[in-house]
Amino acid sequence: MITPVRLHDRPDTQTIWRKEMDQLAPQDVAPIRNSAVAHCRHIRLAHNRPADDNALDDVALVITELVTNALKHATTPGAPTPMGILLALHRDDVLVVVSDPSTQGPLLDTTVPGLEVGGLGLGLVRTITRDRWGWHPLPFGKAVWAQCPLTTQPTSPNRTEI
Repeated sequence: MITPVRLHDRPDTQTIWRKEMDQLAPQDVAPIRNSAVAHCRHIRLAHNRPADDNALDDVALVITELVTNALKHATTPGAPTPMGILLALHRDDVLVVVSDPSTQGPLLDTTVPGLEVGGLGLGLVRTITRDRWGWHPLPFGKAVWAQCPLTTQPTSPNRTEI
């Protein structure tokens, strides 16, 4: 069973980064990603844990995919679309949660060969997170979560999920 990080287990509230928006636009994706990754780097360094640039690149990709999916599939152009992004750092992982008003769950590999670009983003998320991702319905839509390792070092096969 896959379980995300439980936020009440976090050691301190400084490990949380949060952004809420009434309207998401394409130009918002890069600043959101850059701010979130900078926060991860800052917290890791503050706790004397070197930031693994390759792992942070992976976190950036996961954030970009989840926020872009919310933009593409859960927004109506010109209409207010409340959404939220949350990062919770815990040990050597970061939990990325993106909430949006759509009740439609995410779909893996929605490509039609030769007809469409895209549709493989959740496959990348699945690979980067080592299959630690999912979604949950909410009263106002859904939350898609992904638990990313903050190190590219191989993990022990006996590692316990947090």
